Amino acid sequence: MNPESTPIKAKTPLRPPPLPPSIKKKTTSPIRPLVMALIPKRGGTHPIYGVFLGGGSVGPKWDMDDARYRFSSQRRDEKSVGKVERGLTDARDKTTTLKFNGTLELDGTEGNERELDKDQFVRTIEQLTREHGQQVFYAIEKDGTIYNLLRSPHLFTVEEVIASHVLRLDSNSTDASQYDSFERDDIDMTRLAVESRLTEKIRDAIRTRYDHDPAFYDYPGPVLFMMALDICNASQSFDIDGAQTKLDELTLENYPGEDITACAAYAQKQFKIVQSGYAPPVRSGSKLLLKFCATECEQFNRQVYAMLDLVKKFENKYKLADPKSITTHQDYSIYGPIALIAWLQREHTDLLKDHEWPALASKLPQSNYVSKNNGGSDRGGSDRVDTRTCYKCNKVGHIATYCPDKTEKKSHVIHTRRPEPSGAPGAPREARILASWKYIEPKDISVAHKDEDGREWKFCTHCKCKATNKKGFFQLTHFDS
Repeated sequence: MNPESTPIKAKTPLRPPPLPPSIKKKTTSPIRPLVMALIPKRGGTHPIYGVFLGGGSVGPKWDMDDARYRFSSQRRDEKSVGKVERGLTDARDKTTTLKFNGTLELDGTEGNERELDKDQFVRTIEQLTREHGQQVFYAIEKDGTIYNLLRSPHLFTVEEVIASHVLRLDSNSTDASQYDSFERDDIDMTRLAVESRLTEKIRDAIRTRYDHDPAFYDYPGPVLFMMALDICNASQSFDIDGAQTKLDELTLENYPGEDITACAAYAQKQFKIVQSGYAPPVRSGSKLLLKFCATECEQFNRQVYAMLDLVKKFENKYKLADPKSITTHQDYSIYGPIALIAWLQREHTDLLKDHEWPALASKLPQSNYVSKNNGGSDRGGSDRVDTRTCYKCNKVGHIATYCPDKTEKKSHVIHTRRPEPSGAPGAPREARILASWKYIEPKDISVAHKDEDGREWKFCTHCKCKATNKKGFFQLTHFDS
């Protein structure tokens, strides 16, 4: 058989054999619904962005009913987490980032403009916590009440925060405070957020003091936050005494217009330093109110005295007790110094809005009350008798501005002329108003008044000023004729 005459069959493309039904079913099964079924205990799912953490406040049952998506850094997808971690790492490593170096209060000296004081550090961590949805990590329970550690760090010790963290890590626990899988994955990020706002100096101090603990590098941000404050308070205890002294010496007289808001804001800053110690004095609230009960506004004074009665009743319960015990009472958020400062500022602001703050009321300056015998009648003054003494001549009846013996250093020409405009030589010029004292008629018009230059000024009742049309003024040529 001739091979050339044999027809060649077209090759058919090879196809893979069909998959078994069991494998085909597994391959086509949806995976996304399984991932989306995982919802954080304290967070939620966004219809567009997916899973997010935080976004609300921790409730009394460790829930977060008001959880809401606010920032892209709340997302917990791979891309968002990587972006947040890179940002925090860069902030930690950069020297231009504002960081906390253990200073309780910056004094404005050169070199610390790139630092955060304690109050600014706490506010910065609070902002990062809100942006990253990590509010639950700073929720600490004590005596059945859940506190925000960033708002009440003085109520807790480092050991108490560590104990709370260990309890919530227990996977066998049925407690509502237990971390879920999302929060467990966020532990290192909370630590990185705090590290990003600490200088290398204070991080070294923390490691030197606490790295004997084998779990030191596994603790979350709240534990590191408390360690930083503990280092700060231990090394700067003398600043606490200084802040207490400043509070004791604080007086409203140093604030123009009885500015309650500014004075209370300064007191708040000092009290937060005092609060960083073991415990503030029990009488701190009542001592604070006593500084603001003698203003020019009677209505405000009455409100302060009414609040003072309530605060004293509250403080009397702890007069002989441990000073720290008063800070754990639920009414401390109403009658404590920080709460009272906020109340003082609110009351002051309301009175300012209603124009009922006498210290800032519109008053005519005393120098505007000029009697007729010193030129006041022509200036819209009153008919009252001026009893003020002139510091120039020591005479009663006028002030130095209107003193007849006042030295006139400027030109004494009665009818002065303005410079001639260009292109108009010889054009008439307008007369100018004389100094106000030149219009004041002396008791004896026959006596000339000498100035320091030896010139004698004579008063004429018939001369008329061209600028004001007033009759009678001092000039250098003649007496009254």
